[in-house]
Amino acid sequence: MKVSLLCLVVMAYNLKDIIGQETFEIKCGVEELQGAILTKMDTLERKVDSVEGKIEILESKLDTVEGKVDAMEGMVNTVDKKVDTLDGRLDTLEGKLDELQVQNHELQGKLVSVEGKVDNVEGKLESVEGKLDDLKQLLEKVIINTVNPAPLDEQINNTSPQWISIQRRGQFGNRINFFARSMDEYKTGFRNVNGEFWKGLDELSTLTKDGMWEMKVDLVDFEGKTYKGIYRKFHVGEGPRYVLEVGEYDSSKSTLGFDVFSRHNKMIFSTKDVDQD
Repeated sequence: MKVSLLCLVVMAYNLKDIIGQETFEIKCGVEELQGAILTKMDTLERKVDSVEGKIEILESKLDTVEGKVDAMEGMVNTVDKKVDTLDGRLDTLEGKLDELQVQNHELQGKLVSVEGKVDNVEGKLESVEGKLDDLKQLLEKVIINTVNPAPLDEQINNTSPQWISIQRRGQFGNRINFFARSMDEYKTGFRNVNGEFWKGLDELSTLTKDGMWEMKVDLVDFEGKTYKGIYRKFHVGEGPRYVLEVGEYDSSKSTLGFDVFSRHNKMIFSTKDVDQD
């Protein structure tokens, strides 16, 4: 019995030691766990603080971005308004361009019409130039005469009509400007031994002062063909104006084909040094 009771007491004591040791171990484990949890909580709090700081930074950046977005939206709105304005101006310009195209089409039509008229005028001008060339060729050799009873020094006693040469021009080897003379020379007259001459204004004025006078123009072209023009009226007035009277072209007796000198009727005589017309 004693042995059994002793064993029971020893077993009880051992169980108490075991339980105490386990309790201690559990207590130590709980404290370690609490320390670890506190450490992790501190770590988590620091991380949370870090995350919150980053969130604040991100919110600040987000505010900045939102401000920039607002500014960009304002700029976009401004650009949209400018685009609308430009669209309106473009529409206006397109309208004006259409008007200009219509006007250009009309101008092209008028230009074609004008070009046609110009061609017509050029054709007429060429025709006139051809006639002028023909006239120039005819005038290369010209003798201008008047009807008179006789040369001036014989006219009183001679009753038979004849022509008096008052001017001769032609290809006689003289200089081109042979007839480019002064008024004094044209008053008194001049001549060249080779055939060209001018009778003189003073003598013509005296010669045609009284009576009825006619003028005949004789022309010879380069081919030797002769032409003549008869004017039933001819008179040279007194100086210093020496007004020319010429007209009544006789087409029935003339072979020129057209009146050359009537347009000079009532003209005042002019020279290179005295311009009176």
